Amino acid sequence: NAWKFRNSNLVAVSKEYYSNSYERSNGLEYVSYGYDSKHRPLSEHRGNLYTDLTRDETYGLILTQIQPKDADTNIKTVNTLTEDGLNIANSSVYEVNGTTETLCSSTDYTYNSDGTVNTEKINTGTGEIIKQYIYKYSTSDCSYSVTVKTDIEDIDGNHSTVTETVYYD
Repeated sequence: NAWKFRNSNLVAVSKEYYSNSYERSNGLEYVSYGYDSKHRPLSEHRGNLYTDLTRDETYGLILTQIQPKDADTNIKTVNTLTEDGLNIANSSVYEVNGTTETLCSSTDYTYNSDGTVNTEKINTGTGEIIKQYIYKYSTSDCSYSVTVKTDIEDIDGNHSTVTETVYYD
């Protein structure tokens, strides 16, 4: 059942795995990309640096991502899905050096009934950042705005709030 197809730079091998690669004109960098059976990116390889993803089979949400920080250290992101599997409930970022994983930050998400983000609660280890999203829709001109209120607490327990609004037409 394995087959090969070449179209410009696209190379597909078998029904389950697809790859796309190119070389720089100077021939010093080789980059390849791997895709799942639904053509969603799973990997990027640049020389000896690798970025790899795992995805939820149902909706294709990213469950893990591992990418290089430097030659000895990787950054690993682990996403936990909501009970219904439609969204990401938590995203935790780790620095990985050998077999040692150090938690850098963890973000919890809540969602509105329409699937938009309601809140983000970010714990950086030195403080907490809480973002609340407020969506306003206008039926008269089909525009909408998103206001983000960010409550920040620093390591000393000091609080401040930053509000920003973006308008779309």
